[in-house]
This record gives sequence, structure tokens and C-alpha cells, in this order.
Amino acid sequence: VASATMSPAKGSKIAAAPKSVELASPVLINNQVKDLSPQRRAENEYRRATTLMQQAKTAEAIDALEQALLLDPQHSAARHTLVALLLDSKRPDDAVRKMQEGLNLDPNQPALAMILARQQVEKGDLRPAVETLQRSLPYGVDRPEYLAFLAALLQRQGNHKEAIERYISALRKAPQSGVWWMGMGISLQAENRMKEAQEAFSRAKGSNTLSAELLAFVEQKLNQLQQ
Repeated sequence: VASATMSPAKGSKIAAAPKSVELASPVLINNQVKDLSPQRRAENEYRRATTLMQQAKTAEAIDALEQALLLDPQHSAARHTLVALLLDSKRPDDAVRKMQEGLNLDPNQPALAMILARQQVEKGDLRPAVETLQRSLPYGVDRPEYLAFLAALLQRQGNHKEAIERYISALRKAPQSGVWWMGMGISLQAENRMKEAQEAFSRAKGSNTLSAELLAFVEQKLNQLQQ
């Protein structure tokens, strides 16, 4: 009588019966999701860029920062670092584009707005520079250097009335700046507010912070106003 149990054919292999399938740990899944998130990948690219910068591999660092911003356009540190590298690499147009992109996403970056405005001024784009500072002004009202920079550009535009307002706000926060007093004096004189202009130039002279050239200019203005 043949045995009920059949022996396997010689050389054949019997696959082991699968054990119950274990579900992946929720913690593991969550960690994997985090690792693959665009923000985490952007941060990794930013860190890689800083390492490349330490190795003086500027081109590779720029590429890594570009990738970081593609993954997370609001990665502020990556954008600021990229702008600095582009400017150092004599690529101002690319830097301007990156700054404009960043400010369009989030105007609450007054430091970036000031850098962009300076680049625009250097290119002779005075009106766009003023617009850049005006757009981020609500976030720069507590920065006297921001207000004074905007005042100087408004003055160059011939908008002396608003320039005076910005100089006043800046000087309230930093009253010892002789250059700003001088700037306000120029705009006050342009507005035919001669007595106030004389006071502003006097404050500029009394600050003892002006260079010899600027001091001579202020003294010349005072002599004109006192005649």
C-alpha cells in the first residue's frame, strides 16, 4: 500500500510557509514621511551647501541651494545664502531674481528688501528700488537704517515731503546720525522750510559724526541759510 505521505522529488525545494505579515510600525512610517518631505529634503540640501562652501566648492553649493529652494521656496536661510553667493560670483541679475522671488512669497524680509533695493539702485533702477522698500515698509518700520535708506531714495526722486517723514522716524530711533540730519536738512530746504533746515544742518554739525567733506558741505549750507 502506497504511503499517504508523498516524498518530495529529489532536488526539489519546498518554500517555507509564510509567517503572518507584520505591519510596519506607525512610527517608522511617520519617520519615513518626514524624511521624504520637501522641507526636510530642502534642509538637507541647505546643509550640504554649507559643507560645500566650507570646501570652497561655490558652484556646487549654488546648485545645492537652488535645489533647496525648488523643494521649499520659503527656506529663508537658503535664499539669503544663495543671494550672497551669486553676488560674490558676480551674478547680480540672478541674485536680483532670487530676491524678488523671495519677497513676492513673503514681504516680511526687510533685510532682503534692502539688499535688493541697493542692487536696483546700482543698476540705475531708482523707482523699482523705492517700490521694493515701500512694499516691505510695514516690516521695516522699527529699523532706522531701513527708514533712512528709503528717505534717501525718496529724496533722489524729488519726493522731499515723504523723505522728511521717513528721516524724522529714523532720527527718533537714532538721533545721533549726522548724515540723516543732513539728509533731512536737504529735503527741508527743498521744501522751503528754511528755519527747520537750518536746525537740521546744525544738528548734523553738532553730531560730530560727519566726515570732513560732509562737514564742509553742511557748513556751506548753514552759511547760505544764515544770510
